[in-house]
Amino acid sequence: MTNTAQLCIFIRMVFNDMLAKEEFLTIIPLKRMTRGEDIYDVFFIFSKNYKLPIYKLVCITTHGAPAMTGNKIGFVALCRANEYFPSCFHSIALYSNKICV
Repeated sequence: MTNTAQLCIFIRMVFNDMLAKEEFLTIIPLKRMTRGEDIYDVFFIFSKNYKLPIYKLVCITTHGAPAMTGNKIGFVALCRANEYFPSCFHSIALYSNKICV
């Protein structure tokens, strides 16, 4: 067991026949810290190496962590500032409540 944080990426695709499919894409270790810049850097390198069509990106879904949703240096803010990302994608934060019984 290690203390390495990991970025888990899923991808959801919609095809011409409107069939939607969601697949696990990868897990990327975050070797430094888990700041927005670190998450952005590993994701951007991964997307370039595997030639992901970032221009087709429509939505980024997070769990609302500040590293992901921060206004200036969060992952989503850094994506919005990058010319390769479309200017009209949405960011959705999912909030889960734990219920103890």
